[in-house]
Amino acid sequence: MSLTKSGRRADKQTEELKKKKKKNKKNKKNKNKKNEEEQEKKKKKKNKEEKKKSKKRKKMKKEKNTNYNEEEHK
Repeated sequence: MSLTKSGRRADKQTEELKKKKKKNKKNKKNKNKKNEEEQEKKKKKKNKEEKKKSKKRKKMKKEKNTNYNEEEHK
């Protein structure tokens, strides 16, 4: 079975399109993965900051209560 020039060219174009689509799909997948990792990092950082703030608030509240109790017992 022999192909004409136009037939070979068409086959070559379809192969190139397939490769291009595959590459685009791979790039999109990598980009999505990278974005998910970035979102996860931001989420962890935010949670860490919230924990720090919460801890600080608890400490301040405890100090405030101890000061209040000390004054009350004088």
